[in-house]
Amino acid sequence: GSPLPIWNTRTAAGNRFLGVGTSEQSLSFNGTSDFATVPFTPATTGFSMSYWIYLDPAFTAGNTIIDNRTANTQDGFNHYWDNSVARFVCTMYNNTTNTVAANTGNNSAPLPPVGGWYFNTITFAPNNFTMYINAVSKTTDTSSSFTTPAVSPTIARKSYSSSAFGKFKMINLTFHNTTTPWTLAQIQDLYYRNILPSGAQQWSMNGTLNDTTGANPLTATGTSYSN
Repeated sequence: GSPLPIWNTRTAAGNRFLGVGTSEQSLSFNGTSDFATVPFTPATTGFSMSYWIYLDPAFTAGNTIIDNRTANTQDGFNHYWDNSVARFVCTMYNNTTNTVAANTGNNSAPLPPVGGWYFNTITFAPNNFTMYINAVSKTTDTSSSFTTPAVSPTIARKSYSSSAFGKFKMINLTFHNTTTPWTLAQIQDLYYRNILPSGAQQWSMNGTLNDTTGANPLTATGTSYSN
């Protein structure tokens, strides 16, 4: 199978991934009941985030919920895999008008839903949204905005529909509230060498579920680990 995209911090510049069989693991969601909450709230004034994701080969459903921060299309945003068009999508909501403010994610080429890890990056400032896949810009939007989410941020669970869960593996969730979106150079540093932008925090999502500082643990329900 594909190697886990886990960084060897001792030799990060020359070796992107730790080898199979190490103590590091990815967080695995079963698509029916597993989810995790995360200890941060995206700022409407700007944020950037990234993570490695592997869509489960057994996945055949319509959508895979990845990162959800919306309550019944009233606020926040929803990042998911749309299997019908084989694309990653991020939809933002603004409850001033109760309409979708930005529906982005139209990759220049559809991505296969199975068979490999993808490095997803989202950068946002008002009217300045970009989604990158494997450090390559895939879509932009100049009318994006969202209202502060009224729900707890969750990974793999759609907060307003308990029947919607994601089936995938995730590692190295990196998050940063910043009014200046990450640059391509910073994203490439994350992609190739796992060098975090100044001010960003990363959750390794390994067996301890702690971030790289040993603090701010995620809260997981029913999750398992995969190497």
